[in-house]
Amino acid sequence: ITALAQDKRGFLWIGTQDGLIRYDGYRYRKFTHDAKRTNSLLANYVYSLYAASDGRLWVGTRSDGVTIYNPQTEEFEHPKELSNGMVRALVEDSNGGMWIGTEQGLYYRARDAEGITLGNANTLAMGLRAKSVSSLLIDKNGRLWVGNGRGLQILSRDGKRFETVIADKDITALHQSS
Repeated sequence: ITALAQDKRGFLWIGTQDGLIRYDGYRYRKFTHDAKRTNSLLANYVYSLYAASDGRLWVGTRSDGVTIYNPQTEEFEHPKELSNGMVRALVEDSNGGMWIGTEQGLYYRARDAEGITLGNANTLAMGLRAKSVSSLLIDKNGRLWVGNGRGLQILSRDGKRFETVIADKDITALHQSS
């Protein structure tokens, strides 16, 4: 098991090195990549998961980017801008936008946007200390925290720059207690 998430319908999603599993409390259903179907799981090695407020499940893969499961159609969407690389962290903000932390950088996709609205070049220009992102967290105040191999940073209240909280430490996981 590489990742876990529970959606608002109560399904438990289990990411593995050999696909994605949905558990409904009684049965398991496995989703895998099928090269003959363009709307199947993008890749079998699932690295990260996030159950979004709109009911969709964001799936980060180990080497093939991100894919989004739509429970209405039971199909996967593959955003072209994030079609390769390891997706290590996913988190949703209060506007329904998704922050995507990858080995290649930090990206943002607004809720109803078709593509990326903020890319890695932008986030580096905003002071992000490392290209590779290990962990993400939205705190109780709606602020974005970013962990990476060069420390811990928080997005400023105006959303224009990253402020360093801890420097030169490898921050691989973030958790907020209740």
